[in-house]
Order: sequence, then C-alpha cells, then structure tokens
Amino acid sequence: MKLKLVIFSLLAILVASCTREPLPVIMENEGGMVTINVSISPETRVSFTDGPDNGQSTLAWQEGDKLLLAGYNGATYIGSSLFTWNGGNSFSGDPIQGASPTTTYKAYYPGDKITLDGSGNVQPLATAFWQQIQSGNGTTSHLRNTLLLFDEVANLITEQFELALKSTIIRFKLNLDNISANLGTSQTLIWTVTTTGGVTRAATLNINNYTHAPGEVLTAFLAFDPTVMNIAANGKVKIMLIGSKTYEWSKDVVNSVTYAAGKRYRAAVSSADTWTEVVPFTFTIRLDQPQTYEIWQKTINSTSPGNLTIDWGDGSTTPIAQGASLPNKAIENHSYTSAGDYTITIYSDQTNNASPQMPQITFYNSVTGNGDTNLTAVLTPFPCIGDKYFEFSRHFQSCTQLTSIPGTLFKNNPEVKSFEYCFNGCTSLNSIPADLFKYNEFVQYFGYCFLNCTSLTSIPADLFRHNSAVQSYNYCFSNCSNLTTLPEGLFHHVITTQQSVSFEGCFYNCVKLVLIPEIFPDPATNPDFFNHGRIMTFKKCFENVGYAYSVATGTAPELWRFNGGGNGGATTWTITDCFKGTYVTNYSSIPNSWKGL
Repeated sequence: MKLKLVIFSLLAILVASCTREPLPVIMENEGGMVTINVSISPETRVSFTDGPDNGQSTLAWQEGDKLLLAGYNGATYIGSSLFTWNGGNSFSGDPIQGASPTTTYKAYYPGDKITLDGSGNVQPLATAFWQQIQSGNGTTSHLRNTLLLFDEVANLITEQFELALKSTIIRFKLNLDNISANLGTSQTLIWTVTTTGGVTRAATLNINNYTHAPGEVLTAFLAFDPTVMNIAANGKVKIMLIGSKTYEWSKDVVNSVTYAAGKRYRAAVSSADTWTEVVPFTFTIRLDQPQTYEIWQKTINSTSPGNLTIDWGDGSTTPIAQGASLPNKAIENHSYTSAGDYTITIYSDQTNNASPQMPQITFYNSVTGNGDTNLTAVLTPFPCIGDKYFEFSRHFQSCTQLTSIPGTLFKNNPEVKSFEYCFNGCTSLNSIPADLFKYNEFVQYFGYCFLNCTSLTSIPADLFRHNSAVQSYNYCFSNCSNLTTLPEGLFHHVITTQQSVSFEGCFYNCVKLVLIPEIFPDPATNPDFFNHGRIMTFKKCFENVGYAYSVATGTAPELWRFNGGGNGGATTWTITDCFKGTYVTNYSSIPNSWKGL
C-alpha cells in the first residue's frame, strides 16, 4: 500500500505574510515502518536577513529534524508518531496504532519538542525552549531554534499538509547612551509585558560574545510565543539588561498591542530614553489553581538589608522596609485569584553588590521539608545576600516545575561553598547555561546538585570551568534518566587545587547517557592530570550508564591509565563499581577492578 503526503519545507517569513513552496513527499509502508521522502533544500535550516523593509527567513530540513504526526478517528485522538529525517530525502516513523484509511492527521514541528495531552491538544512548551542565545551584536542564527510550524487542520494522509509558522520575531534596537561600561559582558535581556488582568509575562535572550561600549546601539532578535506576550491597554513594557550591573527601561502603553504569529516586529529605545540601575531577583511560577504563594528565606529571624518591593506579577506589589524584622520562614505571601503563569520580581534599593541587598531567598522549605513545586524558571542571578557562608544545600530540592535557570544565578556570592542538593528533584529542569557557576570559583561541593533532574538531556560545555576548588561531585547528576550527551572538556579545568576529589555516583543510573572519553583529558598525553598521589574517588561514578540501550553505545574514559589510577593494576583511588553495568563499546578493555568483578 502506498500513501502520498505533501508538506511544505520552505518558508519565507515576511512582515505581513508567509509564503511557501511545496515539495513532493511520498509515504510508503515498509514492513511496519512508514517512510516519508522529501526533497531537501541545500540551504541552512534558518537564515535571517534584517533588511530595512522585507527581512526574510527561510527554512529547510536538516539533520536531526523531527516531525510529529497526530492521528484522529473522527474527533477522537488516537495517538501520535514521531518521524525523523534520515538524511538524503527521507523521514521515517512508526504508523499510529489504530489508524485507518479515514484517519486524519495534524502535523507539528519540531516534533521532538511538542507534547500532546490525552485529547491531542498541544501542551505549553518548556521555558527552556524559548530561551535563546544570541552570539554577538545583531546576529540572527539563534532564531532557528525557536520556530514552531503547525498544521492543525486535520487532513487525510493523502491530502496536502501546510505548515504555518506559529512563532513571532521581534527586533530590539537599544540605544544605551546613559549606561556606563560597567554593564560589562555576558548580557541577558529580559522583555516583560503586562497582559490581560495585570499579569506579567517575560521572554529571555542571552547575549554572548558582546562587550558593551558606552554609546553603542545593541541590536537583539528574539523569537517568542505571541499568544502569551500581548500587551494590555494601560499596561507596562520593561526591558532589563543584566551584565556586571543590571539596568531597566520601562514604558506605559496606552493602547493594547496584539502580536500575530508569523510576523516580524520592531521595537526601539532611543537616546532620549532613560535606563535605571536596578537590583532585581526575578522568577516564574505556574499555579494550577487559585492559591496563596509564599516566598521563603533560608533562615528565620533575619532583617531586610534594603528597601524591597515584591511585584507579584498580577498587578499587586508588597513593600518591605529596610531593617524590617523577618521572623518567619515565609518572608511574604500573596493570594492569587486565578491559575496561570506569573513572573515575580523582588527589587532592592541597595545597588552596591559588595554589601547585602536581599534576604537569603530559597526555594526549599527546611521547616516542612518541601520544595517549591510551583517554580518554573529563575530569570536573574541572586543578588548579594552578604553572608560569609551562604549554603545552597537543598536550595531547589523538589522544585518539580523548574524548567530553566540563568547562567549568572549565583554571581554575587563569591563566598558560597556548596551547591549540594541545589536542584535536587527539579524534574522539569531541561536547560542549564554554560556559565551557571562562573562567579563562584571557591565552590567546594556540587554533591547531589542535579540529582533526579529527569528532564535534563544535556550538559553545557564549561559548566565547571571556573570552579577550581571542588572537592565533591558526589551523585551530582545521579538518576538523570534522560541525560543523553556530555560535552567535551566537562572536567578539564576542575582538578587544580584540591588534594582529594570525589566523583562518587556522579552519573549513577544515567541509563540513556552516551559516554565520551573527552570529558577528561587524554591519559596518553596528560597522564598526570590528576597529579600522581592525589586521592580520587570514582566509586559508582558511571554505574548503569547506557543501560537503557539494546546495543552498546558510547566510550568510557580510560581513567585507569592516569597516574594514580592503577594502570590496570593496583590503585590508591576508590574505584568500587565505577563501571559496573556500564554499556559502552570498550567495556572489555576496562580492568575488572573498575567493573566490580
């Protein structure tokens, strides 16, 4: 049986319209596997030209692209199937169980990012999907990562599918004349708008490889979901720039603004506009029902180091005076009358980040033993809390809806010694930035930091590059059951000052992880990387890694070849069960003492 499916794989995104060119697609049943053959454009998947009038974006399939087909018998959703581009001109996927010749289909791209509920409705995408990284001033290649293409008109498999763009692109031209050079590097742009009912929503763009110079115009491009960023009449628009310092620009909007899918918009801040230095701490929560939400501090009986203002994200604010007594675990609470997503910002009037600016905000309640399950994302760094030893142990434990965190989260806490349990149980966390711990070079403990982060699929390069005093990575990524990839050089920069370092259980039970040896240096060229005589612990470090696969994948790092690692014989290190149950291609080369045999 042969079935024909026609889709569109090229799009031109214009200011006022979307145009498409059809390409032929053939679907065949090959022993239970359905193959879609597609003519592929030689262009890159997305390129964006920012012209004065008709800037244009084009789309073509590339390696790794996936398309999700959802099937319906009448109005009843019967399931979905993921089709993967195989190279050349084919997509392949399994047929949907229960499909018939009258079954109709909807199509979604990127298929591996879209989830459907039991009725076939598209669920909100994780915050991490919308977080983008622009490299340099005015570049646009990052936009390709947040383009959504849907055909939500249910068609027979023999009919034509037309994929419409669901994302929207906005260009910011920001004149920064009255911002000094202390904005620095590693900028983050947070765009916040007031929507219907006074609710605030935010979109984030990280800008790398850009150092601000006074008088320079910053051009930034942001793709976003237009359904959540419309501006209400008499609402407010804010743009926050975070670098070495944080600055904010805001404007009151008289008339409502509605953004449409598939369109391009332009926004500008002129030289006459004012940027104000601010000290914010911003995070987002998701409430499934009306409820009272509490903001917690780590220790009770503190006092407010500055004049604080809590913007609850629904039009309500709460002031806290400098010197006010904060005797309870909850610094403040607020009753929300509706379910939904809210962006909360705590502002401090203390702009000197060498002294305390805020109480020790935490998302783990040590009194009840519960994490903040409403937390979905942290958008800004923690300001200075002025403690000589600010313990982040269990800081985000059981934050089941946390989906993202910024790279400079703990930037102003140079005395922090521990990130133990920091994101333990954040089961929806799926994205972490490369410079997450950059400003905490004296951190000693990362034990259990990402334990049970079951939505985490990858780890950014240089995550620990700036942390040379680490003593423990014990169970740091343990039970990250969907972690699949590691970056080269992950641990190249960390074994420098400590006499003993423990990796016990670091990747224990990461059953989908495909190991690469390059997370450590090559023992053939750097045999003394761990410094001969250093006391190392690798107990259970990679136990059960790759266990979920039916065929051995990945390659284990040859730790036993380093000086001190035993070179296949005796070792002074603790290596019990390091590679026990590890499913890797070089398993037979691993000494038995490292495999628990």
